[in-house]
Amino acid sequence: MQTSANTTASDNINLPVLKLNSRGPIVLQAKKMLYSYSFTQNNPSNDIFDTDTEAAVVALQEHYQYDRDNDFAVEVNGTIDRETWRAMGDHFYRKCRR
Repeated sequence: MQTSANTTASDNINLPVLKLNSRGPIVLQAKKMLYSYSFTQNNPSNDIFDTDTEAAVVALQEHYQYDRDNDFAVEVNGTIDRETWRAMGDHFYRKCRR
């Protein structure tokens, strides 16, 4: 969906950068997403971005290190940044289309 000449709708989404020791409801939501996508076997029970969460993020990032279908790259750094959020959304979209 194009919103202007140079930005897409996904460029307008403002999600926080999550990293080791981040806390809050958005961390719990991210952990639930990683669990539902099978990037971790640990069912989320808290809202702390711990080393298990970091390992799950790295697994997702390695999966999306370069996505030819969508022409975007994800840096493998264990942090949920803009491109990692995008990869998580893309993974959800692909999972739903199956």
